[in-house]
Amino acid sequence: MSKFIVLIFSMICFLSNLSSFNRNGEAKKLPKNAFSFNLFAPLNYYSEFIYERKVDSLKLVSANLGLIGLGNMPYDGSWDDSYLYQANGVFLKLGFKKVFSKSSNAFKGFYYGPEIGFSMFNEVRTWNTNLYTSNVKKVKYENNIMVLSVLFKLGYQLSLKNKILIDLYGGIGVCADNRDNKTNLNFNYSSKENNFIARRYFETNRLATQLGLKIGYLF
Repeated sequence: MSKFIVLIFSMICFLSNLSSFNRNGEAKKLPKNAFSFNLFAPLNYYSEFIYERKVDSLKLVSANLGLIGLGNMPYDGSWDDSYLYQANGVFLKLGFKKVFSKSSNAFKGFYYGPEIGFSMFNEVRTWNTNLYTSNVKKVKYENNIMVLSVLFKLGYQLSLKNKILIDLYGGIGVCADNRDNKTNLNFNYSSKENNFIARRYFETNRLATQLGLKIGYLF
């Protein structure tokens, strides 16, 4: 009887170790890195590339590099070409993610985390005044803009066959820049300032939001 009990106990220990081995083997096969691209970025006059790295179970750190000026010209809402906008520069964002998932895949499930961003770009705005009179005057404004933002982000990410990453996210926080408020006058662009790392609402309000859709490769 005692030999039978010892045999049962040994089998339980063996199966437990085998199960643990399988889980560890599956965990080793899960991706630890991601390289992705923000699909919304070119619609807002820039391009954004993101690298993410798993640092702990269901925890990620990220670094975003943005190239301002590589994208479609933002539409200012007017029916003519009296207003032109150009910008060129770069930005960098650093973030942290805490993922909620039933699996050990850090690139699958809901997540939250903080993000800090800094952008620097040259901005040129040109517009015509007195369009409906004979006294048409072209006005040009150029400035070097620097922006700092701190956001809290929420998102959901999918991992397709541990190779393709799809990530939809939004954020809210605050940002500050050195833009002179008076330069916003006479612009249809005045109510929402796109600083490329966050969208600021109203000249006297530092509230900022962010929305993005990323697709990338897991490895």
